[in-house]
Amino acid sequence: EFAGKLLNLEEKADELGTYCRKTAEEIIAKTALIAEEDKINVYYAEGASGLETDPKGSSHTETLRIVGGNNVAKVDLKGGMGMTPVSLEQILAWNPDVIISWNDEQGGYYSKIFTDPKWKSISALNNGKVYAVPSGPFNWFDRPPSVNRVIGLKWLGNLLYPEIFQYDMDEEAIEFYKKFYHYDLSEEELTTLLENSGGF
Repeated sequence: EFAGKLLNLEEKADELGTYCRKTAEEIIAKTALIAEEDKINVYYAEGASGLETDPKGSSHTETLRIVGGNNVAKVDLKGGMGMTPVSLEQILAWNPDVIISWNDEQGGYYSKIFTDPKWKSISALNNGKVYAVPSGPFNWFDRPPSVNRVIGLKWLGNLLYPEIFQYDMDEEAIEFYKKFYHYDLSEEELTTLLENSGGF
């Protein structure tokens, strides 16, 4: 809204601000319906090896907290860019139900998780619940902090609790990119954007 005043685009700024506020309100209301014992255990795999992550309380995992996911990472909170190194043994002990990972284009370990035999005993792999975070033009979950986190709330909520967060992510992505990037996603671009991300 401040930028809208500076640029004399207050009507557009109000439209985008309303979308962000409405999304946040919807997500918070839906998250309140999730019982503590029903929260899903999630590991966020960062970096080229998937062996970096951020714990509860980190701004880098704020999206997960807001949608009611349980961050399994029991590590020290780092400031700044975050990304605390962890061992595979720690991840095996945490045994997450779901893994979300940087996608391959972002330099993540997503595809290799499926072929690395050291990861195969983790519940998330056995249940087919390893997902790549959508990223275009920025990551929908984390860094850099951007407006893409807003649609990331819908994506991750829908991914973890589809019975509560009932969003059609094809439609949501099309609307979001039109509003915020003035861009009409093609079917091919939509498929590429949401590839391996589940939740649709």
